[in-house]
Amino acid sequence: MVKACKLYVMNNSTEKLWDLDRAPLIEKLQQCCNLYRAYQDHFHRTKKLIEESPGERKFEFSEMYIFGKFETFCKRIEKVLRL
Repeated sequence: MVKACKLYVMNNSTEKLWDLDRAPLIEKLQQCCNLYRAYQDHFHRTKKLIEESPGERKFEFSEMYIFGKFETFCKRIEKVLRL
């Protein structure tokens, strides 16, 4: 997902981030972080549903493994947006 977000932000080009138009760039960066939050929210809702369902196998996945790189990516985006 991080790779897809990078391609989306950069318009599948090799331009430098700082050479892109500011307003559309900011919008795309915010959309990437919104995607991260939606993905994490959906994960937690699914996990809760499975835990509440009798007879279902436990939902045991490392959240750090699933979300770690995406979280780091969004933290970097937040730093860029503060500049």
